[in-house]
Amino acid sequence: LATSQQRLLEVERQFSKSSESEQEAVKQAEEFRSQVARWEAVSSKQRAELMTQRRLLEKVRCEVNELKVERDRLRTESATALEALQRQMEVALAAATRSLEDYKKSVTDEMEGLRNREKG
Repeated sequence: LATSQQRLLEVERQFSKSSESEQEAVKQAEEFRSQVARWEAVSSKQRAELMTQRRLLEKVRCEVNELKVERDRLRTESATALEALQRQMEVALAAATRSLEDYKKSVTDEMEGLRNREKG
């Protein structure tokens, strides 16, 4: 009988230890589930922030491309305006040169006429 009681006490101790181990395992599993839930929440938040950053980056890329197009358009307009101005300056210079040559010829002709009158 004493042996049976000892055996019963031993089984109860083992059962108690097994129950404690099981409770510890359940506790650890719950902590792990809780940690996973926190990680998922953080991961979800980070994914949302990443998507926001991607949208902003795409918006900036579009704006940069629009600015490049505008820059190229302005360069073309500027070059065209500069060429037109250069042509106008060349035409004005040619006209001024002709006018100066005409004036020089008229002064020369007038002086020649005066000399001829003095001689004559």
